[in-house]
Amino acid sequence: MELTMKRNNIIWSLLALSSVGVAQAQSSFEFDQSKVQEVGLNSNNASLLVTNDMESIGESSIYYKQTNGKFKNPLNANKSRFGGFSTQRYQRINNWKLYGKFDLSFGQDKDVANTTQIYPFRLNPYIIVDSLVGDWNKQYYNIEGKVASPIVREEFVFGLGLKYNVATGARQLDPRPQNSSNDVTLTPSITYFINEINALGINNVGIKIFG
Repeated sequence: MELTMKRNNIIWSLLALSSVGVAQAQSSFEFDQSKVQEVGLNSNNASLLVTNDMESIGESSIYYKQTNGKFKNPLNANKSRFGGFSTQRYQRINNWKLYGKFDLSFGQDKDVANTTQIYPFRLNPYIIVDSLVGDWNKQYYNIEGKVASPIVREEFVFGLGLKYNVATGARQLDPRPQNSSNDVTLTPSITYFINEINALGINNVGIKIFG
């Protein structure tokens, strides 16, 4: 009798875990489908979030990626190993539409040559070259947010987009240059609804702040 109860508990636990897995997979699929169908989620014009029909949806993931090979740019690493965590969500609060995303990535670039910069491809207008080869420990933080106002006078919608990217890294070889990068982009926007089908949207290309 006790063995049967334990076996039943195990079966119910497995069924519960399966249900959670199916629900998460379905939610992730719905979010991926929404990103394709809903223009406002992918547009740089934050005010277009008002066109989304969803109430609220999101997803979170843990990832690991590895790249290696000799066919590469001379400034790239011979091998890269990075892991991280990413979460994003669309939310409707009354008549306001909001979207947020956070991504944390950390890992190591191995056998990096010719550079002492975390972003060696930032041409302005020269590339600083270093003769030493070493491994780099790096971290990347990326935050993105968009908000769209309620429709004003049945014609206008105002929006604001924010992107904040931070990167830090250090070469694991003396001399050890520690490098960091801060990039903030603000994108105000406005959309004018001509009728139920057509709309005219305008957004600033971005107000960038580097650090």
